Amino acid sequence: MKRILIYLVAVVLLGVVVYDVASGNRLSGAGYADERDEAYARLSGVSAQLAAAKNARVDFTASLRGGGLIGDWSGVSSVQFGDSPGWSTTYAKMSAAGTANPTISARRVHLGDADYYSSERLSAGDGRAWFDAAKTGMVWGDRYSSPQLNLADVTTWLPFVSGISELGAGDAVQDITPDVPDAPDEYRHTCYAGHGRCPLPFGTPVDDLFTTMAAPLDMFIWLDDEGRLRRLHVEASMMWDADRAGGVTGDGTVHPAVPLALDATFTLSGFGEQAAVTAPAAAEVTTAEWVRLG
Repeated sequence: MKRILIYLVAVVLLGVVVYDVASGNRLSGAGYADERDEAYARLSGVSAQLAAAKNARVDFTASLRGGGLIGDWSGVSSVQFGDSPGWSTTYAKMSAAGTANPTISARRVHLGDADYYSSERLSAGDGRAWFDAAKTGMVWGDRYSSPQLNLADVTTWLPFVSGISELGAGDAVQDITPDVPDAPDEYRHTCYAGHGRCPLPFGTPVDDLFTTMAAPLDMFIWLDDEGRLRRLHVEASMMWDADRAGGVTGDGTVHPAVPLALDATFTLSGFGEQAAVTAPAAAEVTTAEWVRLG
């Protein structure tokens, strides 16, 4: 009888292990705790590692959809990290939904609290090429295609990576595809609204359009041996919830009437090799109150 019981226990334990491997989950215990602690240390330290690297090149693509493509951004940024973050961005392609020619290019310089933009499609009466977002209103087609939403900026998403909880880190260690060169550590972090450091709010103009996540935020994260972020892929679904907005309903013009899905990918390289981000000269910045796409 004793042998039979031992055999049954062994079979049950084997079944649990097989199920665990098949489902992609890890068993609890000392091994799991060590793996969780290491993942937490690496993920929570992402911002610090980038600050130590000082700067990086960031190639990006991002799209916003809701019944169709309404926001689309792609290009490259030179980003400086740390206590004085800033970035110089070239939008090789950007949508301007609602205009006769919806594909445009643009430049952006963000330094401290200052935010400057330039595009051949934006023109001011004084002929100056740069526009200070704090002084000049810019109309980029419709509000969902504006680069000022910051959805295509890796700095918008970094707090949600570094803000991962220890519990979340334990579930984040996964084998994900595709493999990224020189980035052996792979994680998938599902961030639930209202739990820990998860959106909303973002602390950007996105908060004027959305009040909550329609589905959990998924972040796919690749780190190199030094703990530096090499790639970040973000999938999010955001919506306007009238209950969270004091009863103001979404009408599709001021606020989205349906959830909008974001898909964004950021690939980092050239750590410590980027030129310092500098603001345009005052003589190049317009004093116009408004500019629109021409």
